Amino acid sequence: MKQLHTMLWATLLLVAAPFAAKADTASSTVDSWVGLESPFRVICTSVNFGVWFVPPGNRGGITTLSLDIATGTTDTVVTVSGTGSDRLAVIADRGYDSPLAGVCNVKGTLADNGASLTISFASDSNIDMELEPFMHIFATGLAAAPEGATLKVTLRTPETGRASVQVTGGEAVFRVVGDLTIPNNISRENYGAYKAIQPATIIVSDGV
Repeated sequence: MKQLHTMLWATLLLVAAPFAAKADTASSTVDSWVGLESPFRVICTSVNFGVWFVPPGNRGGITTLSLDIATGTTDTVVTVSGTGSDRLAVIADRGYDSPLAGVCNVKGTLADNGASLTISFASDSNIDMELEPFMHIFATGLAAAPEGATLKVTLRTPETGRASVQVTGGEAVFRVVGDLTIPNNISRENYGAYKAIQPATIIVSDGV
């Protein structure tokens, strides 16, 4: 009887003991990313020489459109020079944008207030740039010229009369101006829109 009681008690212990279950496992990877970069930026808008009436045929020589900033202002002005220059006229009654200098905004420089920026063009990227027929972003509705004329532009910066471009609160602003040369003997097939084949590259250094 004692042996039976012992066996029964052992059986009860086995029944009451919890079963050991094997736990599931899973894994995943976690990547870490970071970027380190200077906040220094220069962002420039395009130079728009406008849309002009140029008489076809022999004008007696080349004509130059010189785009600059009026002294003491931020207003864009254009001076026309060359033989027969008085026969040219800007067209402003068809919704075309008026001539406008490019504007460069410098942001994120760590240079001190009043520090002067060094501004230049990469190589000769700004000199005698050829233009090709292309849709005009500042003259909606003006199609690319059917036949290209030998138009060339030379840009310069900062605007005339400005000795230096200085930093204020990590920022600065300067303008891009220049000269556009129109050859003699323009034909009506040359009428239309143009764009520089390759844009100029401006380099800005803050010395920091």
